[in-house]
Amino acid sequence: MDAIEAVERHFGVALDYRDAPGWRTAGEVFRSLLAALPPDQRDLKDLWPIFAAIMCAETGADPSRVGPETLLLA
Repeated sequence: MDAIEAVERHFGVALDYRDAPGWRTAGEVFRSLLAALPPDQRDLKDLWPIFAAIMCAETGADPSRVGPETLLLA
């Protein structure tokens, strides 16, 4: 949850926690982030790398190895 809250703080949004039971991968959380972002921010070039870096800051994982299919808990 700390990583999810860090994403929310960084992007200034609140993710829809009704989606949380389906969050199994980083890509599923990212889709919730996209839905929460204003339309003009959804197409930012570095959005995924920023998201991955924030998620990994809490876990110590290598953000370059995190893809949409990466499991949140492995």
